Amino acid sequence: MKILTICLTVALTLVYSGKSFSEVGLKKGTVEHIRIHDTNHVGWEPPLFWFTLNGVTKAGNCSAWQGNVLFVADSDQMLTMILTAQMGKQEIAVHYNDLIKTNGYCRATFITTGNPPPIT
Repeated sequence: MKILTICLTVALTLVYSGKSFSEVGLKKGTVEHIRIHDTNHVGWEPPLFWFTLNGVTKAGNCSAWQGNVLFVADSDQMLTMILTAQMGKQEIAVHYNDLIKTNGYCRATFITTGNPPPIT
């Protein structure tokens, strides 16, 4: 019985040691890139779009594109705010949860503008 307990403990430790915990956080920066695809680009049809922030290279387990974290969103209002911030060279704060992904990239769960945008 003791050997069975030890084996189960070791097995469970090995199984759960590879699991990572989610990170929920905020990153801020100026908008670097925004991309909207046409309706023929399977998986990225509008209203889905993505954007990156200058210098934001790490956000939990979020994937990057050309060195910066790529955030995905699908709200017309969010797109308008992001475009406006990019044109005005203003910072935005992006809230994310690295367990919420679309096409392998983290979703922007909300964005905040301001001068500077609050991080909390």
